[in-house]
Amino acid sequence: MLRRFALAALLAAVPASVASAQPSTASDTADRPGFADSTQVIGRGRLQLESGIQFDHIRVDPGTERALTVPQWQFRTGLSSRVELSLWWEGFVHVSTDDHGQTGETAPRVAGMVPLVDRQAVALALIGSVGLPVASRLLSTGDPDPLLRMAWSAPLTSSLGLSGTVDVAADRRDGLWGPRPAISAAIDGGFGPSVGGFLGVVVEGGEVGAALQIWTAEAGVTRALGPRRQIDLSGGRRLAGGLTAWFVGGGFIQRIR
Repeated sequence: MLRRFALAALLAAVPASVASAQPSTASDTADRPGFADSTQVIGRGRLQLESGIQFDHIRVDPGTERALTVPQWQFRTGLSSRVELSLWWEGFVHVSTDDHGQTGETAPRVAGMVPLVDRQAVALALIGSVGLPVASRLLSTGDPDPLLRMAWSAPLTSSLGLSGTVDVAADRRDGLWGPRPAISAAIDGGFGPSVGGFLGVVVEGGEVGAALQIWTAEAGVTRALGPRRQIDLSGGRRLAGGLTAWFVGGGFIQRIR
């Protein structure tokens, strides 16, 4: 298990090969960093790999819990100019406390995305995904846990915009299915031709069926390395909803073709 964890960490840092030029850039269509997804499909025949690493720190009375997640892979391909298919895999999660640690594998998720509205004033996209029941019991219920997400974006100025998501999800705990909604909103902008950033908030329910009560602030910066690559750094802290928690992460995006 530890060898596979180390191999995944190494592969997450290795860029994929570059094929040909394309009209849209990796930064235009990137889903990372941050909770929300892009409203833009990558285009017919395009292939994009997004990857990263994240460290979470949670205060658990009487100690702390730490989690390292890698490689956070997302493979995206355009089936047409308006339909995109993707495979998500958060990868391996190593969870440790003050006296022990364990590593588990998350469940891959298959997703499809269709733009609904793409106008100058607003863009809307519908994203649906289901999990594959192949993860370790440490990190998965063994059920598909379907998720339906509405992603939106709206420009404010030539360099600033708003974006966010509304999630309707189903999850199962203790043998019972229940809703697991979440919403997010962020302001994002560009600082020159290759540097961008965002500041946002995410509101989620803790347990299945619970009201939206966990508030998390998040922020990040991105740097485009030409039209086909992007790197990012991000972090966040829980504002309300029980446990004290924060996270930091970084990632790399490669447009393969």
